Amino acid sequence: DECEGAGAGPEHELVAALQLRVSALLTQGALCMCFALSRFDQAQQALEAARAIQQSLLPPGGVACGGGACSLQRGRALTLDTAGKVARYSGKLTEAEALLREALQLWRDSGDEGGAAATLHELGVVHLRRAEWESATALLKQSLAMKRERRPCGTTNRIGNCIGKAAASSGGGGVGTARHHSRFREEAATLHQLAVAAMSSKPP
Repeated sequence: DECEGAGAGPEHELVAALQLRVSALLTQGALCMCFALSRFDQAQQALEAARAIQQSLLPPGGVACGGGACSLQRGRALTLDTAGKVARYSGKLTEAEALLREALQLWRDSGDEGGAAATLHELGVVHLRRAEWESATALLKQSLAMKRERRPCGTTNRIGNCIGKAAASSGGGGVGTARHHSRFREEAATLHQLAVAAMSSKPP
């Protein structure tokens, strides 16, 4: 869905769509620079450029859009989430939490449960880094519950059953199965962090 903003006509819409795509590529590039190359300064510069583009696309009132499924809203949330990860890896935990909180609000405003669950996971990891076990556990549990709610086969099915159903529905494999594997890897990552919180919070 396209966002409502200043300007009208197909040319304006095309330019806005291209700008939004550029901001998405900058965000993706920043993620690679951070995690694959450890180039945190360059990653931050790319994210600042992405955020500047997104800011320029906002309508005069400063509200991204009124609809629940807005590409600009989601793009801003993803860029902020990525910036939060980069800040965390750089050791800037206060900045990381502020960016992630802003991203979380945008995900919630746009009704994107998957994005919100991923950002809650990141917030939990930030609290783990601060040795704030109780709040970290609460955030991670909230993330895990949301991820499980998004299972197409329901929350009570075993993972193997879900993957089997996805394979059957897609003719033995393909996109459906890959999507399920990705979702379960995300669940596993959150479970791992919950285990870290549980072990770390135990007295010696």
